[in-house]
Amino acid sequence: MLASFHLTNTQTFLTENSLKFIALFSKTFDQAYETVGIIQRAKKKVEKETGIVVIGEDWQEEIELHLRRVVQKIRTDHTIKNADNYMFKSFCYFFQECSHRLMTTSQKRKTHEVLMYNFLEGESL
Repeated sequence: MLASFHLTNTQTFLTENSLKFIALFSKTFDQAYETVGIIQRAKKKVEKETGIVVIGEDWQEEIELHLRRVVQKIRTDHTIKNADNYMFKSFCYFFQECSHRLMTTSQKRKTHEVLMYNFLEGESL
C-alpha cells in the first residue's frame, strides 16, 4: 500500500530513499505525509528564526541518517509520549546545527578574503 509513497510525494526536498524509509515505518499515507510535513515545518521554523536558508538537497545524507536515528529512538524509547513532537524538536535541533555550520563556514570565508591593492592608484580595492 505505501510502497508507492515515494512516487506520490514529489513536492519535497527529501530523497527517494528518505521517502521510502518514511513509508516503511508509517501505517497510513496520512501518517507518512504528516512525517514529511513535520520535517518541512522544522526546517521552515529554523530558517525563520535564524534567517539562514538551509538547502535541504545539500544535506541529504545527514537528513536520512538523522531520520533513521529518530525513528529508532521513537521505536525503542518507551518514555517518548508524543512521537510527532519528538520528531519535530529533533529536526529543529538538526536544522539549527545545519544553520550553525553554514554560518560558521560563511564567517570562515569572510576571514580568508584577500585584500587587493591597486598599485597604480595607491589604494585598496
